Amino acid sequence: MGRLAWMAGAAWLAATPSPAATFTIVHAFPCRSATDGVTPKGRLLPFRGALYGVTLAGGSAGAGTIYRLDPATGAVSILYSFPGGAGGKSPYAGLVGSGGQFYGTTQEGGAAGLGTVFVFDPATGKARVLHDFRGGQDGKAPQAELLAAGHTLYGVTLEGGGANCAGFGCGTLFALDPATGAERVIFRFPGDAGGFDPESAPVLAGGALYGTAAFGGAAGDGLIYRIDPASGAGTVLYSFGGLEGGHGDGAYPRASLRPVGGTLYGTTDAGGMKGCGDEGCGTVFAFDPQQRRETVLHRFTPEEGGNALAELTPVADALWGTLSDGAGSGAVFALRPENGALSLPHQFTGGEDGGNPAAALVALDGALYGTAEADGAGGCGVLFRIAP
Repeated sequence: MGRLAWMAGAAWLAATPSPAATFTIVHAFPCRSATDGVTPKGRLLPFRGALYGVTLAGGSAGAGTIYRLDPATGAVSILYSFPGGAGGKSPYAGLVGSGGQFYGTTQEGGAAGLGTVFVFDPATGKARVLHDFRGGQDGKAPQAELLAAGHTLYGVTLEGGGANCAGFGCGTLFALDPATGAERVIFRFPGDAGGFDPESAPVLAGGALYGTAAFGGAAGDGLIYRIDPASGAGTVLYSFGGLEGGHGDGAYPRASLRPVGGTLYGTTDAGGMKGCGDEGCGTVFAFDPQQRRETVLHRFTPEEGGNALAELTPVADALWGTLSDGAGSGAVFALRPENGALSLPHQFTGGEDGGNPAAALVALDGALYGTAEADGAGGCGVLFRIAP
């Protein structure tokens, strides 16, 4: 594959953490009182030397929180508690930043109880709902991060978009104007061979939106799509085939793709090598969107773990990611795409180090930071750091 392209910005490091990288718990969510955050979800957002994130539950109304982490001290400040009801409930994905504002989604709450898009001002600590999902031809139940591109936010909903998929709708891809909150549904997933249940944010490459649907495609094991954001025309580029004996290329892609130098890198939750239950442990793959060719870089083994649910983070010559389950209570992995060599800098025990990391890692000041949804000293999840 050659050396991964170098990019400037907060998501890239000047050095590659080694397999012997140091693992540190930065913060354990204590669950001491009703105002604490419970279950950190999604990727952390670097902003002005701090890291910002969301919890699925906790806060003054028990509907989730937005918090700020000081990486130097490990101190966490709860900046906002979702009120539930019309104000939104249960933020499932991490925040994205644009123009000094933070944007995100809640999978529940809003005027129709079907989820929201919200904006949060870190300077004032105030949040407001930009869009209420209403089901039907609109989407519902957003679970993925938004994509901020220019003056538009792109996102997906797990359901909605019509009466297909047993009446729930198969999901949508939408565009939203952050200035006005006006939403436009670009694409409604048709189900079956056309895909359903998009669980990850799209990425923008060459003027097109690329992403994955966890299910559907020719074999029913998920697919990679391309959608024209102007016309709404959608194309299935690749259908996953499942386990060895089938195609061994993976099944159920639930993470966003990562574009690097014209190649899209991603993971599947299952498929690949047998083990980790009946459906396999999952894969890491590279996809050439021009040739529509997928290459499996690694098939996870039962000893390594499985359920790769998060977007990969390229750091120099390695792709870093998390496994939420399998051996122990999940792991952090680093993969060299040129030869498929994989190392496990940390395997979670489900004790004080937490368990079930399901979000992408993010880089800040020479280290990688991440979230584990469960366990830890307080029992409600942890924030951790991996450093060389």
